[in-house]
Amino acid sequence: MRDAQELIALSRQFDGDGPDIVDDVEVVRESIEHNPTELVLVAEDDEKLVGFATLQLTDSFSYKRKTAELTGIYVEEASRRLGVASKLVENVMRTCEVNNVLELFLRVNKNNSNAIRFYEKSGLKQADHFEYRIKCYE
Repeated sequence: MRDAQELIALSRQFDGDGPDIVDDVEVVRESIEHNPTELVLVAEDDEKLVGFATLQLTDSFSYKRKTAELTGIYVEEASRRLGVASKLVENVMRTCEVNNVLELFLRVNKNNSNAIRFYEKSGLKQADHFEYRIKCYE
């Protein structure tokens, strides 16, 4: 339960307080424990959550192996530049290997130069395709 509360606090730092942000501890705990397609990896310092990475695994009828999307990675301000994010990415890659993932992808804002440098330093490469999206509701 403590992890769920700390994840909500870190998620708010990462995403803000928008209307689509889940803030119900029980809903978060239930998702962490029972959602087989989302994995949440956490970074702790002295038993305090200082960061997280969320990974969505996808099966497809047409591929023998899964794909994965790194949907979020966040390290609290005080713990940055200490290797926490690098360790999270290492664990993401290890998790992908264990789960037989063919390809990992992520989205990053084109203006987020710090994140882009970090991902490239971590071995990720920019894809040469476009992303399209449409709002399904307002």
